[in-house]
Amino acid sequence: MCLAVPAEVIRIADGVATCRLGEGQSLIRASLMLLPDLPSPGDQLMVHAGFALRIMDPAEAEETLRLLRGGECPIEGDATACAAIPGAPANALRKA
Repeated sequence: MCLAVPAEVIRIADGVATCRLGEGQSLIRASLMLLPDLPSPGDQLMVHAGFALRIMDPAEAEETLRLLRGGECPIEGDATACAAIPGAPANALRKA
């Protein structure tokens, strides 16, 4: 399964951004060729397969990382939908 992830821009050189994944120390490089506007250091990007797909709203990036870390079901109260998410723990329902 392929997954796009939020990543924070650390620096940009020659159309490539060096980004930090989540709160960790892992760095990745992402081509900026698909973006209509260049990001700035500190911006959050949605990165997939080495390409930045779009600049993310910081709150959206934080929520996405929270969901990825916690394995919570993004559909509150829908146990059937949560059960259909591969790898989601059985008790992954979001608490209200």
